[in-house]
Amino acid sequence: MQAAREAARRMQCTNKLKQLGLAVHNYHDINQASPAGRCGPYGKETTAAINRYSIFVSILPFMELNSLYEQFMSTNLAAGASDNWFGFATTLSTTSPVVQNVPAYYCPSDAAGGTQPTNRHSGTNYRWCLGDNPSGQQGSINAGGFIDKGHNYLRGHRGIFGYYTFYNFSAVTDGLSNTLIFSERCLTMRMNVSSIKVRDASVSSTSNSSWAGDATNGRYLSSRKGCLDTAKGDEYIVAIAGTALGWGFSHGLFSTTSFTTVLPPNGPSCYYSADSWNAMIAPSSNHSGGVNATVGDGSVRFITQTIDTGPATNLTFSTIATGTIGEVTGKSPFGIWGALGSRDGGESVTF
Repeated sequence: MQAAREAARRMQCTNKLKQLGLAVHNYHDINQASPAGRCGPYGKETTAAINRYSIFVSILPFMELNSLYEQFMSTNLAAGASDNWFGFATTLSTTSPVVQNVPAYYCPSDAAGGTQPTNRHSGTNYRWCLGDNPSGQQGSINAGGFIDKGHNYLRGHRGIFGYYTFYNFSAVTDGLSNTLIFSERCLTMRMNVSSIKVRDASVSSTSNSSWAGDATNGRYLSSRKGCLDTAKGDEYIVAIAGTALGWGFSHGLFSTTSFTTVLPPNGPSCYYSADSWNAMIAPSSNHSGGVNATVGDGSVRFITQTIDTGPATNLTFSTIATGTIGEVTGKSPFGIWGALGSRDGGESVTF
């Protein structure tokens, strides 16, 4: 009986991911480009609210959620406003758009979905694909929470959804049917609690360890083996108290709404620090043996956690001194899994 119920829940999850793929295609049909992973529907703006919208705000009208979308467009969410969304532990108005639950963004196999307090950010199990790169940005964050002007906003982003960038499907030279756009990730039941073992794995470090990077010259992750050696097993310690871990579908912070194809499905995730600008974020689920994922043509596939992720050697990433800050280019070094994350890596991989 339990197996039959999970099979039904997994099918419901598949249907939700299909709807996300359809929403992206409808967005593309109207705008001649895909939505940005982070930015908002109208391109880069000067206000903090628009600047931090995730793709899950941009596609609301294509999910038949126009009223919620209009609420986002008419509410001041900037720092200092009454509905300020910047702190995930912040108590917000129950009428704020960021606290409104969207059932379409929850996997029915995850009991944590929708369990956040009514005055906190509403979460999502679903995530957009950042690509096969653990480096999310170049340079530092200024006092307003933005990447300093002049830095490369595209740094490290190899997926279909850009950072302040709207890609046409023609940019996906690896083929839409071979490129991931969405997958899923488990949620934690509570916020601001550390040292709880959960399926949603994360470890972090702010020191110059073998995998954490260089705090002086820019934040990046230097190796995935160090991450794997730090976080072992099927359940991992939440080492960052207050990290969103999926709590906040509207927020474009990478740790909140994206995933990378660096570590395998249901593997651990490693963040440089609590702000999570650079991270190796693995998708995860309560489905046995893997995760559901939407590919660029709108279909949904089940990806096993044993998918090829490249050699077991300690692949390392360049330091800031090289000007690349851990950037992966060309053919993905992370096997079939990595190739599925890049839109233009040049791989001829099918699955």
